[in-house]
Amino acid sequence: MRAILAAAVLLAASSAQAEFYDGNKIYPLCEGNKSLIGTYIAGWLDKRGSDYNSFMTAESVLSDSAKRQAFNGVLHEIDANICIPPGQISLGQMVDVLCKHLTEHPETRHLGMSQQLVTSLSGAWPCRK
Repeated sequence: MRAILAAAVLLAASSAQAEFYDGNKIYPLCEGNKSLIGTYIAGWLDKRGSDYNSFMTAESVLSDSAKRQAFNGVLHEIDANICIPPGQISLGQMVDVLCKHLTEHPETRHLGMSQQLVTSLSGAWPCRK
């Protein structure tokens, strides 16, 4: 149980660290090598899915309701209101959505890529309530 909680804390802490890439570093690729952006997005989506599954597993063994609430908050942050229909949206479309966002919002390009991806992808494919 302690190992699961420790792993969850480490995952949450790792997401709070400064990001290596921001919109200013990725934006020039929108006019050049978009395949690199696609690779970045695919990796980000894989990591997001892995984080979500790890937290779901950890949350399922918690008996304390306060801890469950805390984990639900983290799960909500990972989920980030992004619901990409499986098998219907190509990686190229996601690249186009991100590049459109970076083009239309130069004032936010200094933000890290996680925030750029959450904002652009949740805007294009929000979860239905």
